[in-house]
Amino acid sequence: MTCPFPGMDPFIEGQKWRNFHARMIVAIGDALVAQVAPRYDVDVQESVYLQADSHEVRYPYVSISRSSSSEESHSISTTIDLGAVATIEPRLYTIPDRETFSQRYLEIRDRETRRLVTAIEVLSPTNKNDGYSQYLRKRGEFFISGVNVVELDLLRGGRRLPTTEPLMAADYFAFVACADELPRVSVYGWSMRQTLPTIPIPLSPGDPAAPLDLQDLVHGVYDRAGFAYSLDYSNSPQPPLGDVDSAWIREILRKLPS
Repeated sequence: MTCPFPGMDPFIEGQKWRNFHARMIVAIGDALVAQVAPRYDVDVQESVYLQADSHEVRYPYVSISRSSSSEESHSISTTIDLGAVATIEPRLYTIPDRETFSQRYLEIRDRETRRLVTAIEVLSPTNKNDGYSQYLRKRGEFFISGVNVVELDLLRGGRRLPTTEPLMAADYFAFVACADELPRVSVYGWSMRQTLPTIPIPLSPGDPAAPLDLQDLVHGVYDRAGFAYSLDYSNSPQPPLGDVDSAWIREILRKLPS
């Protein structure tokens, strides 16, 4: 069974995102190799993001000083006469844990010079939540280095990429930033009721952009991954939808074969 929705399946985000993301990266790479080889190489790379534990940890301190008062300090400290020999036993504490998240993305490099020409990101929940600031720093480094950046935001949840002007109302976005046109970027926005667009993948100046048919890629991933059989359509999609969109989805699912 093919995807029942005209564009993105809204159930993928809450149930099969990691599977979809991994397959989508490979599908994009394969589609681009067919267009840009042999002048360019298309490689899968991996970024690692760190997330600090959110629990605040406070540490006591130890001071050695002369005391002018016998009054006990309200701070967590130990006051010892300098004339005495201090024997202080350590206490064990736990520092904030740091969890790592790996994120795959694509690089297009000039085969002859090995210069990084274009980076392609399929944003994940990590990019849009805990790793948002880290991702923006990485993005800024690409811009400073003169690298084209293409970002696919196929998630309804999480923070959107920043723009000076308010973004259009849409469920999904594609950001295409050509290095020689910054700070202007092309933004494609569409709803879950629309088919996905074909977007240009910028290359080196003088070379035509490579068209990337997102509709064909997303629905191809859906078919090859068997999402028609592994997605649970009996539950509501996450993040939650409004009443109008929920009714629209129920009507689509009602027409599916039993």
